[in-house]
Amino acid sequence: MMRDIKKAIILTAVASIGLSFMIWGFIVLFSPRTTTIIPTKTPSISEEEKYFDQLTEDIIKCESSGIENAVGDGGLAYGVAQFHRETFNWMCKLSGKNLNYYNAQDQKELLRWALEAGYQRHWTCYAKVKGF
Repeated sequence: MMRDIKKAIILTAVASIGLSFMIWGFIVLFSPRTTTIIPTKTPSISEEEKYFDQLTEDIIKCESSGIENAVGDGGLAYGVAQFHRETFNWMCKLSGKNLNYYNAQDQKELLRWALEAGYQRHWTCYAKVKGF
């Protein structure tokens, strides 16, 4: 008799668990789907960023016409931004950037940093571009 009671308890437990899973399955299967729409917004470029982007491009156009290996100032200046080697190294140190003097993108990045940091007077083309 004790054995029959244990069997009944086990069968009841298994049936309860099975019924629970079946109910859960119906709930999941037939519950309404909700979709969360997360709006995406393209970050807008601020007026200040536009200004420095344009100023960087204008100075490069004036200094080197965008020629990546341009040489100027009697051989002292090199690249799209016409950095002198000492000035490039000094500004890299000031900015905390580890850049390559011979890389056009690195010169452009450092020029942009220099303009934002107030070192624009290191380029003669700054005055020409700004009209003074």
